[in-house]
Amino acid sequence: MTEFIMIKNCEIMEISKTYTVLVSRFIYAMNWYTISPLLIYIAAEFHTSVNMAGEMIFYFLLGAGIFQIPTGLISYKIGPKLTSVFGMYIIGISTILSSFSTSVEYILLSRFFVGVGAAMFFSPGLAIIKYYADEKSMKKLVGLYNSFFNFGAGFSVIFFSFFAEYFGWKLSLFLSGILALVIGLIDHVTLDDFGYKDKIDFMPIFNKNVILLGISLGGFWGSQFTSAQILSYYLETTKHCGSILSGLPSTILLIAGIFGGISNTYFSSKGDLNKNIIILTILVSITIILIPFLPVYLIFIDAFLLGFFAAADFSLAYYIISNKSNLNVETLSLALGTVNSLQIIIGAPASIIFSYIFKFNIIFSFLFLGFYCNIFLLIFLIKNKKKLNIL
Repeated sequence: MTEFIMIKNCEIMEISKTYTVLVSRFIYAMNWYTISPLLIYIAAEFHTSVNMAGEMIFYFLLGAGIFQIPTGLISYKIGPKLTSVFGMYIIGISTILSSFSTSVEYILLSRFFVGVGAAMFFSPGLAIIKYYADEKSMKKLVGLYNSFFNFGAGFSVIFFSFFAEYFGWKLSLFLSGILALVIGLIDHVTLDDFGYKDKIDFMPIFNKNVILLGISLGGFWGSQFTSAQILSYYLETTKHCGSILSGLPSTILLIAGIFGGISNTYFSSKGDLNKNIIILTILVSITIILIPFLPVYLIFIDAFLLGFFAAADFSLAYYIISNKSNLNVETLSLALGTVNSLQIIIGAPASIIFSYIFKFNIIFSFLFLGFYCNIFLLIFLIKNKKKLNIL
């Protein structure tokens, strides 16, 4: 009886640690998207244009993209726990420092380091989930991992839309950074150390299927991320909506992703996974292209569909990698880091190109995002006719 109680207590502890990581994912996402409702205030203070918004997105993605693979390598040496914790500390400190910015250049630099911290958290965070979860529960937990990202991002957009209106963009960034430091400290104290290796396995970096998946979804990554970040700015400057109303479609988009992440249990169980990824990516591009043609009230519906399809696409891609039985927690971190690095590096230019096209023609700028979303799928269609077998 005593042994049974001890086993149950251990199971409860592991479940609680899994949800600690999910809460960290929530705070992590908040710091991704805190900047979105603040762009209009920052642009006004420093007398800049929409180009600044695109540059902030680009610098964040640059930091996140460059450090994805190094994160996987670091995780081999110090373990997923410390890697993700240090990533959260970097996110918190960089966001806090950005609240003291006296120039746009300072904010751009801080966003670069927020991206570095984000890279250090994501893949090790999912490896920690895999460490505590059994194989059957991974399908649900991968979906929840993405759902908590959208939950945190959506909460961040709507909360800081209100908060910044009364307290300003600097205090908004300061608060967001403090939360990252607090959850990083909680993770540091509560999660287990594991996954140390003396020898690094470089196999995931050179695996052709890992590379293929990262490249083929690179355009999708950049297009959906740019759309989510820029939608509030677009509504406020082009449709002349108030700051609170302008933040709602972005929030709807991100909250819809909660349901899109949960839907992974459906999309990962039905039909050919390749076809499901292709269909979801095409649906994302259609919702992006429709944005400039729709009145404000229909943008709300379009934003929901965009968020749902994008999160379902992400969850399915991550499930394909994380659910393979021959991936241990160290290999998983590096495989995910490789896919994310390729996605971000390919996707990052979308925000800059979009911003420059937006200055001259709004419709063409969104058409570009829709095209960019799909163009890299040609690689997927041409080179990968059989079922995708990651590792």
